[in-house]
Amino acid sequence: EATFAMEVGSPLTTTDEYPYSDSWIYGQYGEDVSEECSSEEANADAADLFRRDLRNNLTNRIVLVSFYFKDPRVVCFSPVDADCFEEEIPITAYFPVDESIYGYDIHNVADATANDNLFEYYLFYNFSGRPGFHECLSDDEMNFHYESMADLALDVLPNPVGNRAIAQIEVGYELLASSNSTIFQSMLVLEASKIEIEEEEFEEGQPIPHP
Repeated sequence: EATFAMEVGSPLTTTDEYPYSDSWIYGQYGEDVSEECSSEEANADAADLFRRDLRNNLTNRIVLVSFYFKDPRVVCFSPVDADCFEEEIPITAYFPVDESIYGYDIHNVADATANDNLFEYYLFYNFSGRPGFHECLSDDEMNFHYESMADLALDVLPNPVGNRAIAQIEVGYELLASSNSTIFQSMLVLEASKIEIEEEEFEEGQPIPHP
């Protein structure tokens, strides 16, 4: 059985990329609100940028070799819940979560200031009941969360890695509104065994089969 992780859609055209040098809103609310934080490309937000650059830098890049994935394992990272059913994370509809790491399991123990709404969690998490509640991530926050999320994603690989690789990364966001508001991001990492396919040799004049 082969596993394919694919996504339909146009890539982001924004010029901002890691390391980040601008501020970005944590999520879009389903509409264009990027100018609230940044004058960069419209229709992009922090979750979009994290997803794009984590994939570019961490997922198994397609090179000139044939391969497929098998035995997928899905890990959900979230400050709040254990399922990663957040906005812009579609992959849970196809791959059930095998392991959930959430709440204080991804709490930043090195943060010197408790409950300051800045670097409390490796993934972005803000609660309006704490000082410094904000929806726009500064460039310092963008880079801190990107590096933290990259470390979390790489930690799902076995040591030594062997033939296991990161096949796909999803990043989403959520707003929980009641008497207080909670805004946060979640990350889903799919890792699997990468199986390379040896190219067959064909005799001259033999038709080459369609891939």
